[in-house]
Amino acid sequence: MGDDKTIANEKAKAEEAHIHPPYSSLATLTSLSEWGLNVTACRISILLALSHP
Repeated sequence: MGDDKTIANEKAKAEEAHIHPPYSSLATLTSLSEWGLNVTACRISILLALSHP
């Protein structure tokens, strides 16, 4: 049973590292630019939806 907890802990750590890569400014910049592109795409689609009834 202890092994299952260890495996679960390792999986959780791996997922956290994937979501928040340590000391990786490049990954942060990439995710920020992706977020910016998503926001821009949302704004464009909203504007298109408003301008074309």
